[in-house]
Amino acid sequence: MKRIFFILTVFLLIYGCAKQDDTVKIGFIGTLTGDLAIQGVEPQRGVTLALDEINAAGGIHNKLVEAVYENDQGAVPPALNAFSKLTTLDKVSYVLVASYGPALALAPLAEANSVVLIESLDSSEELAQASDWLLAIGIYDESLGHAQAEFAANTLHVQKAAVFYSTADAFSLLISDAFNQR
Repeated sequence: MKRIFFILTVFLLIYGCAKQDDTVKIGFIGTLTGDLAIQGVEPQRGVTLALDEINAAGGIHNKLVEAVYENDQGAVPPALNAFSKLTTLDKVSYVLVASYGPALALAPLAEANSVVLIESLDSSEELAQASDWLLAIGIYDESLGHAQAEFAANTLHVQKAAVFYSTADAFSLLISDAFNQR
């Protein structure tokens, strides 16, 4: 929660000051329903708590901060729709994303629309190369695949392994590739 609070404060100080409204709106896109809802609901709660603290302290330069939450349902097409709504109807200039695949898909749109996109759960070489407007600040994802491969080889003494992954999920593919590289 402290990390989310810090990130929100820094970006709102840097970019929020340019807004002339009494409030600064930020967008949030995450999986809020379905089997993977934990991946979006918990970060949503963290954002809500951070904004409560920021606003209770007077906001950012006396401007309250408001979040607009959108559900990507764990898939890219709803994330694209959510981004469009947030940037055109809600007029946000900063979007927090809590999902790897949607962050990757939204990166070109963020750059084209000059919208700061923050992916707080992941980071990878792929995300780092996606756009200058995408800030991926979570765990270095490739390290998960590397650690699993090293555990299998060094602790379990496994020489061959089958890797099960979802071809529909960019994060799953990334971890699988990292495992296979080791």
